[in-house]
Order: sequence, then structure tokens, then C-alpha cells
Amino acid sequence: MIRFYLLLVLTLLLASCASVPEKDEVAFDLRGRESLYELSEWTFQGRVSVTDESNAVSGSIEWSHRVGEDHIKLSGPFGQGRTRIVIFDRHVEIDSAGEKINYFGGVDKVVSSRLGVELPVSSLKYWVLGLTSPLLSYKAFAGGFVQDGWRVSYLSMQAQNMPRKIRVEKGKAKLKLIINQWEM
Repeated sequence: MIRFYLLLVLTLLLASCASVPEKDEVAFDLRGRESLYELSEWTFQGRVSVTDESNAVSGSIEWSHRVGEDHIKLSGPFGQGRTRIVIFDRHVEIDSAGEKINYFGGVDKVVSSRLGVELPVSSLKYWVLGLTSPLLSYKAFAGGFVQDGWRVSYLSMQAQNMPRKIRVEKGKAKLKLIINQWEM
């Protein structure tokens, strides 16, 4: 009798596995994305990991973009180490551990020095959308492009043709981003 129930359970399990439809993966294609340059507002939530030869930063990320400013919220496991970065046209405001400081200068240098890991934020705001930075030349390859020495690879796309998994590399610096939710 036990054999009968075991066989019945295995049969039902196999049948239920067979009936689950496979997800169609959307492949990244740089062509046809030009309309995304016109977006005046977007937001995403996800997870991020940034490493280089001596430092590593990982946790949750929420990035909201509006014309003239970007708000990036980073937090480690269990909400520890919350950092809020606001990027304006001419300066960067970083609020970490209740200390809010304004920095004037190149956005990439300011953010990288505060995080301790090289991060091309000025280009990343385009790359997260699956776009190249309009001010820099690039070389496309299947699944991504190289721009300003950074190799940008789109490992997975969401059904609405927005990036889901992105890997960005330059030398020993690596950024991995998993986007769970987009709002436009």
C-alpha cells in the first residue's frame, strides 16, 4: 500500500512539473531602445554588489531618476548601513549614518571615493535602462557593449524589455545588479 501511495505522489509531482510553462527569456538588443532616452522619470528597486581588489559593497538599491537629479538609496543586509545619494547637475549630496555632506566636483569621483569602490554613476544611469551614455563612444557585442573601458553585459531581460540582470566590469572593478521592479 505504501508503494502505491509513493508511486501516486511521484506521478503527481512529475505531472505538475511537466505542466509548468517555461518563461520566455527576452534577449538584449541595443537597437530600438532610443525612446528610453526621452524618459523624464523612472524608478527601480533591486540588489547590487560592487567589488574591486580591496573593497566590496552589497545590499539593496532603490534608484529614482528625475530630470536634473537622481536619488540612490543603498542599504546593507537587514537595512544596515543606509546611505542616500542625491546627484544634482553641479553637486552630490551624501547622507550616511545621519551625516549629510554636499560635495562639488565630478560625480563619479565623489561617489567612488565615498563608497570605496570605483563606480561610473554618470554612465550607469543610462546603462541600467539598457542604453549607452550619449556622450561617449561604444562598441556593441552580443548581449551588451563596451563604453569608457567598462564592459556592460545584460544577462537577463524582463518581459517589458527592461534589464533584469546586469554585470558591469572594468579591470578588477565589478558591479552586479538585479532589478526586481521597474516603475516608469
